[in-house]
Amino acid sequence: ATMGIVMENPSARTSKNGRGFGIFTLGDLNTGPTVSVFLFGHAHSKFATKIKRGAVIAVIGSTLMPPSSKSNGKTRISLSVNDEQQVICVGRAMDYAVCT
Repeated sequence: ATMGIVMENPSARTSKNGRGFGIFTLGDLNTGPTVSVFLFGHAHSKFATKIKRGAVIAVIGSTLMPPSSKSNGKTRISLSVNDEQQVICVGRAMDYAVCT
């Protein structure tokens, strides 16, 4: 299981085969964004518009994705989630804020 604060709102995208998916980034208040979570299938349908910055999320039973060729040597973990039951919204981080 992985747990963290949503650092970036999910971005909606379309795969090569025409299916929608979303990506959001988890992190903590100390190190910032460190884990990218890819939402596919039912998980994407349910959470694409519901997950917002500052939400505390638990990801359970996800699949580790291979490193992207676009990572340019940066170490970032990417997880794949297909089922809505693999994502649990725990609450909101009270100390998280964004300057605009």
